[in-house]
Amino acid sequence: MKRFYPLIFSFLALGVQARDLQINPGIRLPKDSLEASHLIQSLAGFLEASQAENSANPYVWPAEKFETYLLLDEFKGIEASSSFKDEHFYQPQLCNVAPLEEGQYWLQISYLGLKGDTSILRASFDLIAHPDKDQFKFASPLKRNTRHWKEYKVGKSLFFYQDSLYTAHAIQYDQLSSRFDGNLKSENKANIVYCCENLIAMERLLGLTYKIDYNGYNSSVWAVNEAGTKIMALANDNASFENFDPHDLWHARLSMVISRRAVDHSVDEGCAYFYGGSWGLSWEEILKAFKEQVASDSAMDWRELKEKPQYFQTGEHRNSADYVVCALLVQEIEAKHGFEGVWEFLNIGPREKGNAKFYQKLESLLGISAEEYNAKVWELIEQA
Repeated sequence: MKRFYPLIFSFLALGVQARDLQINPGIRLPKDSLEASHLIQSLAGFLEASQAENSANPYVWPAEKFETYLLLDEFKGIEASSSFKDEHFYQPQLCNVAPLEEGQYWLQISYLGLKGDTSILRASFDLIAHPDKDQFKFASPLKRNTRHWKEYKVGKSLFFYQDSLYTAHAIQYDQLSSRFDGNLKSENKANIVYCCENLIAMERLLGLTYKIDYNGYNSSVWAVNEAGTKIMALANDNASFENFDPHDLWHARLSMVISRRAVDHSVDEGCAYFYGGSWGLSWEEILKAFKEQVASDSAMDWRELKEKPQYFQTGEHRNSADYVVCALLVQEIEAKHGFEGVWEFLNIGPREKGNAKFYQKLESLLGISAEEYNAKVWELIEQA
């Protein structure tokens, strides 16, 4: 306890924003006061830089940067509270510093806000601090927590799993990734995949021990793109990579080339349906269900449907009828113009009311005007 206050004052003298990083009074910091100063000064820098682009954070441990970027995304906007209308309501508190081997430390940080006499927890994180000359750099504990896991390498894809792996799905994943990347002119992209049972397990592996945002959830997929590598942590009942959906893979590969917010969402989904089916069903199975449940209505107006979405069921899942229509259009465009035409169709920009750009590009590629849209879609359905 005697070392605590001198250390805080030394940070302030160094110009570190220590007022934003609170230190639990009962914490056991490193005995060497200079080492403790370097540790907390570096941590303050890491937390401040966590709000910027991941690759711009100079305090990330380089050897485990991909795994750490997955966790870093969870720090973005962590201080803000929409409920209390305060951009800096939650403040970080260093709760634990435990020594590990080779001068490393296991840190636990919580983001807490105070409303009256009530303390509110937003999130708690674990980090590994690695000594680096006169400072520390930080990593997610994912590598450490999975150090006894197995690996499977196929093509440009590396899978980490605990017990068993559906290698046939891993091979299909790698092959489809290469195919999609080839179409998107995005070759030489690597994949790193961590296969986890559920969100609770994945969060703890990554170093997120609690976040109020995920209360009540047990399934998710986290991913980041960096320097030609896509790293994903699967937390959707996928400890063995049993549940592989090519539909989602299309979205993942597209996002490595262009933000999905920058393309027309209905065309993006149409590509995903045509190239990958959905919900474990093939494109042919989705199309069959669409014909039986939606296209069986001869009074259907497909242009009106684009403005007022309608859905159909496959098992427990809803599917947008408009996305299937877009898939038929993608199929026709690729047949006539190759993927270059599909790329043009995708890049009309975000969807807008009235879909003027959608119809303009469709007329340019297929000669289908807005007025002819309904009749031409019926022709495509009958031919499919």
